[in-house]
Amino acid sequence: MPFWSDETWRALPRDKVPVDPFDPERLEEAKYIMSIGSEVYLSSEEGGGKIIPLAEDEAFQIAPGQFAFIITREIVQMPFDAIGFISINAKVKFWGLVNISGFHVDPGYHGRLLFSVSNAGPGPVHLRRGQAIFPLWLAGLDRPIGRATPKSGYMNIDTSLITSIAGSYTSVYQLSDIVRRLRNEYDATKTEIATLRATRTHLTVLLAIVSVLFGGVVTASLRYVGEYIIAPLTITRSAARPAPALPPPAAIPTPQPQLPAPAQPPAKRQG
Repeated sequence: MPFWSDETWRALPRDKVPVDPFDPERLEEAKYIMSIGSEVYLSSEEGGGKIIPLAEDEAFQIAPGQFAFIITREIVQMPFDAIGFISINAKVKFWGLVNISGFHVDPGYHGRLLFSVSNAGPGPVHLRRGQAIFPLWLAGLDRPIGRATPKSGYMNIDTSLITSIAGSYTSVYQLSDIVRRLRNEYDATKTEIATLRATRTHLTVLLAIVSVLFGGVVTASLRYVGEYIIAPLTITRSAARPAPALPPPAAIPTPQPQLPAPAQPPAKRQG
């Protein structure tokens, strides 16, 4: 069966139109444009996101990399012999908003449509309550489905769905910024390391020069102290110290004259 045309939409009795409230001005080339409803959920970097009620025409924004739940103002009552297809207006897509929830509406569905979206663009996407951004196409089936009771859908944002998108978020553009920042920090660190190495080399050379100069100064100082301070003090102290007393010289014996020995009388002969 073909997709519904504008004429098919307009020809339906008001109680059979699958969208409530229905505004014929929202029909555009075989599709009906639904609008943003009364509440939205935005994920938070801190994980503390919450469902935000929106006043009439109140604006909100979806940051780069941020996830959101947006519910429609209109309630959809799908026929049992038709299936719906949903999307986001191309203009909003060009801003970076991507539908990540689903792309069809089951036959017999009854409730508002809940869109899970993500901002994959480089900047925030600004939206407001009542803004018509969600097109709906209907296509007839060759026969009605076997189920005859409506399928209950969403009337508001279900808190049980929030867990799946709660927490921090990072877009491709944010990752690019992070990589660029890390690269800049890496380059800065390399420059600092090179500077530190050059400074260390300069300090080593300077320390060597100072050591040589200091060694020469110390040597000259020690030589000066030895020659002009210590040596004169040693000489002065030696001169001032009294000479040790010498023992008196021993008496020299006076030589005695040697007298000739007396002549011995000749010995008498024995006769």
